[in-house]
Amino acid sequence: MKMKAVRFLGLHDVKIVDDMPIPVPTGEQVLIKVAGAGVCHSDLHVIDDGIVPGPFTLGHENAGYVEAMGESVKGFKKGDAVVYMVLGDVGIVSHANNLLRTTVITMRVRLQVED
Repeated sequence: MKMKAVRFLGLHDVKIVDDMPIPVPTGEQVLIKVAGAGVCHSDLHVIDDGIVPGPFTLGHENAGYVEAMGESVKGFKKGDAVVYMVLGDVGIVSHANNLLRTTVITMRVRLQVED
């Protein structure tokens, strides 16, 4: 199975990639199915000024639903609505013969969703 991502490839070079491998969360990692994403001014600085080298996936202010969790995650279940902000890069992992940047979710807030 694959996912779609907005990838920064280099200065002024951004592409929507439809065939990114879906990472499998482990430990305290949470996989979020993004329902809404914002474009932040820092994303624009990356695209227009190249302040960070690519390639990597853009977007760090998002809302969505818990899709899968690592074995150490507590207090969330699949389908929970969440918002999160990603700050920082904690390394690179090899997954399905591709290099993916891994990030830290610095804020997870459960949303109360009413019908």
